[in-house]
Amino acid sequence: MVRSRGVLFPEDAMRVASRSEAAQASRDLGGAWTHRRLGVDVLTTLATPQAVGELFFTPAADLTYQFKAWLMVRTTNVVVGPQPGITLPTGLLDGAWSGRGPTSNVASVERHEGLDDGVVAISGLPLTTKSYLATIEGLIVAGATPAGNLQITIQTALAGTEVRVVAGSALRYRTVP
Repeated sequence: MVRSRGVLFPEDAMRVASRSEAAQASRDLGGAWTHRRLGVDVLTTLATPQAVGELFFTPAADLTYQFKAWLMVRTTNVVVGPQPGITLPTGLLDGAWSGRGPTSNVASVERHEGLDDGVVAISGLPLTTKSYLATIEGLIVAGATPAGNLQITIQTALAGTEVRVVAGSALRYRTVP
């Protein structure tokens, strides 16, 4: 961390690493991350996947992508869970994703998939007055003609109950060698 006129700038902390560490990290991790942040809450009462605003990306031909989404989720009924998910573009050669979401303050549910759309089946949340973290991450390999977006989605476990992804949730993605 670097202090400038009494203000701490976390982005300057990266400058502390040695050049060899920075070069190694660049080789190991691939390209720079692109970040997308949700600007407004996205809510639904539907039990079918609904797009979560700007949390998507469009893969280019013949590239491999790594991605991760951090979602702050809420429900209006503790026994009906928000179910975050993913829809994938067509034209992928390979890929896999995993999702995780809370079912209580000490337990969670996970889902692991290949090239299939899906949701993390959260059955409920402990409270309706705060957000809980759900994550989705994975790798995809685009073929010669990918079409569509990798899109983060949300749906309710029971139609008619409002669930939401809260503003500030985020998606990051990058190409990997």
